[in-house]
Amino acid sequence: MKSTFSSLISLFVLAFMAWASLSYQSPTKVDVNLTNSDFDINNALGWVEDLSQHPRHVGSTFHDYTKTQIQNYLSDLEIENHSQSGFVSNASGNLTYAQNVVAKLPGTNEAKDALLIMAHYDSAMMHSLGAADNLTGVAVILETLRALKERNFKPENDIIILFSDAEEIGLLGAKLFVEDHPWAKNIGFTINFEARGTSGPSNLIIETNQGNKQIVKEFIHSNPSFPVANSLMYSVYQKLPNDTDSTVFRELLNVPGLFFAFIDNHQYYHTALDNFQNLSTYSLLHQAYYLNETLAHFSSINLSSLNDNEDLLYFNFPWLGMISFSMQWAFAFLAVSFIIYLGFTYYGVKKNMITPKLFFFSFLRLVSFMAISSMLIYGIWYLTKLLIPHYQDYIHGFYYNTHLYIAFCFAFVIGLGFLFYRTPTRKFSNLYASSPAFLVWFIVLFSALFYLPGLAYLSLPFSLLLVAHFLIYFNQTQKSYLKILFVLPMFMVLIPLLQNLIVGLGLDAMFLVAIFVALMFTSLLPVIGYYPFKKSFGYFAFCVAIFYWGNAYVKKGPSLKSPFFSSLNYEVDLDRNKAQWKSYNAYVTPWLSNVFSFKTSSDEILNNKADFREKLTKEADFIPFEKSNINLLRQNSFVVKPHADTHSIHLYSDNFKEVSQIKVNNQLLAKSNFDSSFLMSYYVVHQEPLSIEIISENSKTIKLDVQEKRYCVFDDNRLQLRKRPRSEIAMPFVTTDAILINYSINLNDE
Repeated sequence: MKSTFSSLISLFVLAFMAWASLSYQSPTKVDVNLTNSDFDINNALGWVEDLSQHPRHVGSTFHDYTKTQIQNYLSDLEIENHSQSGFVSNASGNLTYAQNVVAKLPGTNEAKDALLIMAHYDSAMMHSLGAADNLTGVAVILETLRALKERNFKPENDIIILFSDAEEIGLLGAKLFVEDHPWAKNIGFTINFEARGTSGPSNLIIETNQGNKQIVKEFIHSNPSFPVANSLMYSVYQKLPNDTDSTVFRELLNVPGLFFAFIDNHQYYHTALDNFQNLSTYSLLHQAYYLNETLAHFSSINLSSLNDNEDLLYFNFPWLGMISFSMQWAFAFLAVSFIIYLGFTYYGVKKNMITPKLFFFSFLRLVSFMAISSMLIYGIWYLTKLLIPHYQDYIHGFYYNTHLYIAFCFAFVIGLGFLFYRTPTRKFSNLYASSPAFLVWFIVLFSALFYLPGLAYLSLPFSLLLVAHFLIYFNQTQKSYLKILFVLPMFMVLIPLLQNLIVGLGLDAMFLVAIFVALMFTSLLPVIGYYPFKKSFGYFAFCVAIFYWGNAYVKKGPSLKSPFFSSLNYEVDLDRNKAQWKSYNAYVTPWLSNVFSFKTSSDEILNNKADFREKLTKEADFIPFEKSNINLLRQNSFVVKPHADTHSIHLYSDNFKEVSQIKVNNQLLAKSNFDSSFLMSYYVVHQEPLSIEIISENSKTIKLDVQEKRYCVFDDNRLQLRKRPRSEIAMPFVTTDAILINYSINLNDE
């Protein structure tokens, strides 16, 4: 009876700490730290609600309205501000007329570098309302500026504020500022606000070309109330192409910085459901805490001292805040722990607590547990996607009810673990059963020191976890509460890490996370290995897993909260007088069934230069459209004046190998490697004309294939297309609801 009671107590402690490690990550109310700054959350929410009524993508009417509202408010606050506009392009070949809003709070020490605070105000093309991405950043900055002015705040460093444009089409506004604005050369540090979902805690990412040591130290000195960060995210971010505006400053000016982004509810990202109703107030509040605390600190320090050659490992821990230490300390933790581990293992062998044979079979059991967990989760998720065919069209890998599937994954592997380790065979069964798990952790963490250094922050909580393992040598009962104490740090660090891996990478990564959940379970055997009724615990966990999976399946949609994704374009070839309906959907939704009666694949595709491959095509009645006005000046040189309905113009050429450079309005296009048929894209603003000169090898004539995108497929009565129902929304990350007009021009002056 006592053993059962102790087991229930320890299980309750583990469950409570798992909840605490997740819920502690973000604020749930405004406390004194933010109240003292005079920040009013309702004012910030008002900005988001007002400016998220319509999409604000580049070239849209509401984009201009948003820019004007920001500038007018800055003027009302009597903050120096102006608009910076100009054509700008990037290495991918994207070009637009960007319109930044720039402001400045002058510092008391003009000799010091300036601090840049920024957020982009444009929304994604074409349907996103952008409440989270990125009106949260805009609103938090505007409200913070109001509070600073009300307090008559005088920073030591100049504070430059940049509301950048055209971030969603290639960080173009930030690039325009870096290349053309005179204030750019004075910037010593950047703080950027972003979003990749509509909820969740805001994560800190560090941008630097050098080491992060001084930046981490100063961030800790800013005394953040709710820090969410670890050095693994820092290492992973450096290896992935997930750039943001602060990346431009790091790459072009060698200016380091911080950026903060929340990423949960990623299924709403870049969709019409990124709206005010789906935005988490707590996520916006988290951004507000970050800004008010970091601005106060970084506006008063010497920003030129933040570059350092050394990296620190760091992580946040409930109630303790940020913890950091050097790579040398991580190596020391692991080396000393490994030596002690070998010593205790030798002691166990000498005392007949463990034998090489038992260790070997325990290692095989652990590997089997991890492999079976991973394969079963992979198989169940694969079958789930077959049972819910519209999941094929979730390009970003994040699905409705993702957290129900995450709970299913954890519960399923835990249930499997209780069954794998349900029957002790001898007195020291938990000792030799858990020992291989620690050997695997040593392999993982020593490898991380060389291949993924940020992960080595786990060396500190792992060293404490190892103490719980050592205590088994002296205490073979459940009653040692010391074991629970030493288990908790690793447990509380791993729970949010594993959850955030799925949130960040998508549900397709569940099979990978299952391996680490299995490893974590086995590492906890010094505590849970002594539970009675492990078989019953296992079956209960399976019932919980089935409940979560079934709940997610029932809520699979469609509904107003979880609508289908659908895409449909009308593509016309003016040279051949042919037209097609095209869709990126693999699953034919009810709305698409009005066009596609079944899945088809056309023998002839009018244009195969799309960013993603269309999956559904159907011949359509040909309807002529007026082109943009293109006037040839001389060979390979022309002026294009966009049609009033055209949102973007894309240039391709099959003889791209002949192209060496492209000049736009007498300036070189930033793209220099023409290794595919795609040459450039122009995102139209105010119908601004372009003068384009294509410089070719040996002055050869270039033949261009042109595609104009007009997002007015519902507005043209000739197409007789009814609008999609509320149970469907436009698919993100692809062109949809557009009229695609294709034609060719020969740039020969004859």
